Amino acid sequence: MNQAYWRQRWQEHRIGFHRPDVHPRLPAFWDRLQVAQGGTVFVPLCGKSLDLLWLVEQGYRVRGVELSPIAVQEFFQEHHLHPQVDSVGAFQRWQAGPVESKAHPLPCPRPKSAHSTSPLGPYSTCLPSTCVRKDPRIPIALRSWYLCSVVVSIRNLPVTSYE
Repeated sequence: MNQAYWRQRWQEHRIGFHRPDVHPRLPAFWDRLQVAQGGTVFVPLCGKSLDLLWLVEQGYRVRGVELSPIAVQEFFQEHHLHPQVDSVGAFQRWQAGPVESKAHPLPCPRPKSAHSTSPLGPYSTCLPSTCVRKDPRIPIALRSWYLCSVVVSIRNLPVTSYE
């Protein structure tokens, strides 16, 4: 997986994988997932997804992790959020109210469980990114890393999908 390639795509604004709206299945199926109200939703490789704001509007806290600091910065700028920016371990963290995004080079440390003291946790659920799992433009190495290292290895944490 070539991290420089993805950073360059964000620098050149070649982000055709980014949805300009909330994923339509998220509001359609979220209630069926029975995620505890007020819980924290982990969104790996979140980019600047509008799903983050939708989740906040539903009363959840959101923690995203992203490879590109540009994506994280644009998310906060585009939504007129004024985050506190600091460093937590190897992460650069942006936080404004219930939204927190962390930029980190891959491979990313994994949350260990819903009760973890990891820099990534604790969480109520994990919301995998549809674009990473299904988009053929995303190199297979990134998709494999994502599925194996982030989602599958999260022990004791419900993995939520609205597909």
